[in-house]
Amino acid sequence: MDSGLTIAFICNKNNHPSYVCYNIFGNKYWDDTQYNNSKIGYYFAYYYRQEYVYVHKIINILKPDERPKIMSWNTDRQILCLSEQLKKFTWNEWTTKIGLHAPYTPKYYSTQTSSWSCNKLKEKFESFNFTNFKNIIEPQMDESEDEDDRIIREAQERKKIKNKKKYHDIKLQINIITDEIKADFANQIHEAEQQVLRIKEQQAQQLKEKTEPLMLKLVKYEEA
Repeated sequence: MDSGLTIAFICNKNNHPSYVCYNIFGNKYWDDTQYNNSKIGYYFAYYYRQEYVYVHKIINILKPDERPKIMSWNTDRQILCLSEQLKKFTWNEWTTKIGLHAPYTPKYYSTQTSSWSCNKLKEKFESFNFTNFKNIIEPQMDESEDEDDRIIREAQERKKIKNKKKYHDIKLQINIITDEIKADFANQIHEAEQQVLRIKEQQAQQLKEKTEPLMLKLVKYEEA
């Protein structure tokens, strides 16, 4: 299993797409980096508004054309499928303890999602104790879980995500078919209503043509 760290930023502004989308699907999915270099098994950390750090794990990666319908933006990036949240830190805890000298600390700035392998972390952020980070995160999972159990659990989580995607895709197809049928019958109803109006107009015209001469005679005799 590959080991590394991917970091994504959630902006402080309530109308920023990262904040809006995080609240919709951030606990399940997120876009990969610009270069699609995250891997299954990497840890995934949200730098959430410089208030918290939420840590997940990447349990599956989807191709761009497999993008879940719930994700409102479209890019050519891979889609990272995330585990449930493994750990939550305050920003102070992160920058002074477990995440000391991690990427974008202590000098913080928001940028695109970024990813590093374990070796790259050691090379570029040698003061960041990634081993300690992993040792703190891993106990949040079942300590009795052996490697085979972990592989089975992660495979089940990936299957669950795929099944959920299929469910949403089928539901979308049902909605599309329903909307098309309703639209078709709405058009037929509109055409039928127009036809009824035309028939009524023809009826009125025929009544006028047939009865108008008689009505004139009727008026003539009434005046006499």
